[in-house]
Amino acid sequence: AQEILISRRARAMETEDVSGWVAKNPCDHEYDTPYFIGNLAIAAMDCTRACPMTTYPDNSQVCHACPVVGCATCSGREGCEDCLIFHMLTGTGSDAQCLFIYGGVFAAAALFFCLLILCGTLRFCCLGLTSAKSPGALEYSLAHRRRAKVHDYSLPGNLFFAFDDTNVRRQNVSGLAPALYFRHVAFQGLLSFLLVLLLLIGHFLPSLSEESAFLPQLVPDGKLGLAQQIHAGIVYATCFFATLRWVWTQLRAARTDVEEEPHLKNYALMGEGFPKSARSPHEVKAFFESILGFELEGVSIAYDLGEEADFIEDRISRATEQADTHLGVYPSELANLDSQVGDAQDGYVL
Repeated sequence: AQEILISRRARAMETEDVSGWVAKNPCDHEYDTPYFIGNLAIAAMDCTRACPMTTYPDNSQVCHACPVVGCATCSGREGCEDCLIFHMLTGTGSDAQCLFIYGGVFAAAALFFCLLILCGTLRFCCLGLTSAKSPGALEYSLAHRRRAKVHDYSLPGNLFFAFDDTNVRRQNVSGLAPALYFRHVAFQGLLSFLLVLLLLIGHFLPSLSEESAFLPQLVPDGKLGLAQQIHAGIVYATCFFATLRWVWTQLRAARTDVEEEPHLKNYALMGEGFPKSARSPHEVKAFFESILGFELEGVSIAYDLGEEADFIEDRISRATEQADTHLGVYPSELANLDSQVGDAQDGYVL
């Protein structure tokens, strides 16, 4: 009889609904955060206001992970509705998948940049093999560039300064900016060293208030707070006065550069008011050498095109159209050559 009673109780427990024994959603009592996400691997809490992305809620407001990898919005077993960024939805329904396309996009971008670099290299090589379109202008440009650089006039031949052996922090080679920058870098290194030293002292300051086998008691009892305040004041004062010292040295370096260091402007002469026919630097150089009585390094001609920019652009367009019609690129009827003003100058340019 006892065995029959136990078997009847077992059958009753099998048929009884035991879902009510365990709470399905522990967040039911929460008004603002009724959704339970404690079972998710990405959860940092148990209850939330709504299910996060890549999850969906069931009838008990318990959030579950979407069964499709890469899915942003889903509705349970009905399939994915929207995919994450760099994912593409392959269809609709429960069989839809999210295809990861970031690899293809990265490969296409890498291929594009490789082709761009290759084309740029080929263009650079092809231009390097070709000759200059205007050798005279290139010669004048290189000569002006050489004159604009700093030379070591203490050596015969006025050679350039060595690129690797020159201390730009002490020698005025590239102007004042590099010298000030490297002085700033040196100041940052020195200030960092001082701060590390002072912070280490502050770190071991509590140990100095107790007598040990290695260090004596330098801070009296009950004076640790006062010692820490004094230490903080020393740190701030050191940073303040070091910064003031650095500003003063930077200003002194700038003043010394202006007053004592040689500059290109000290050895250059700018002349204005030349006639329009003075287009040869050799002619201008000979004129000034005859007046000054010594040899010049060189002459660079700079043209003020601000007031005549439209006129020059029109002349270049006319010369280009004349060259195109002369070479047969298009007939002269299509060219805008109605005006006959300045044909002599245009012919000279052509």
